[in-house]
Amino acid sequence: MKTELNDELKNAPHLQEMKGTNPFTVPDGYFESLSTRIQDRINAPKQKTIWEKLIQPLQTPVFAYSTITLVMLMCAGVYLNQKEHALPVKQMAFVNVTADDVYNSDEINDIDETTLVEALDVIPSTTQVSNQEEEDYLINSDTDESELINAL
Repeated sequence: MKTELNDELKNAPHLQEMKGTNPFTVPDGYFESLSTRIQDRINAPKQKTIWEKLIQPLQTPVFAYSTITLVMLMCAGVYLNQKEHALPVKQMAFVNVTADDVYNSDEINDIDETTLVEALDVIPSTTQVSNQEEEDYLINSDTDESELINAL
């Protein structure tokens, strides 16, 4: 190992010049007064920074609880406001449309059977008709069988 160190020193002429000398010096009495200086720094009152002075009043429990309460009230207000004014999208389309509006519009020609079936699925049914009642109606009606077959 000593030979490796000597080989490295051959490549660094400045290190060869310093060989065997200590470039660092310690002021007189440094270590004798070190322990008292450390104790003085420990016992010295800590100076608060501007940030600590500004933040300290905000770290009280009263401030934390009031902030949480305010945030909860704001969230409840937003939720209730949205719930009060929101209509389901499917119902919103039929709010202000009358039969005359539909009849007089040019879009009446674009309506096909699937559109009507989808609209019936959206509108809640107020009457419940059983299959038996439907069959009785069709049997007792004056509708021709060929019309029913063509309709299906």
